Amino acid sequence: MREKAFDLNGQELKLGDWVTVVIAPLSILGMPNESLSAFSAAIGRNYQIMDIDDYGIAELHIGKFDTIYIEAYCLRRFRRYQKLSKSFQKHLALLESIRKNS
Repeated sequence: MREKAFDLNGQELKLGDWVTVVIAPLSILGMPNESLSAFSAAIGRNYQIMDIDDYGIAELHIGKFDTIYIEAYCLRRFRRYQKLSKSFQKHLALLESIRKNS
């Protein structure tokens, strides 16, 4: 069963929501410098949630080739989509097919 994810204000997060990274999680302690830099660069910036795992961890693409996985309490939702873009609908279809096959 999937956990629901809630931001630091208690708002439920869903795939496609736009969030601001407010803080870095304690889980980054001991990570390589490259990972620390990625989390530091993400703070204060806005990203679209690409996935939420079974434990409520959000996947954010922070650059063309960079992705971070971050606890929902480190985020603040600032916009929920009115209508998903075609590219994001394709992304969701891909996620769905991956989940069905795993």
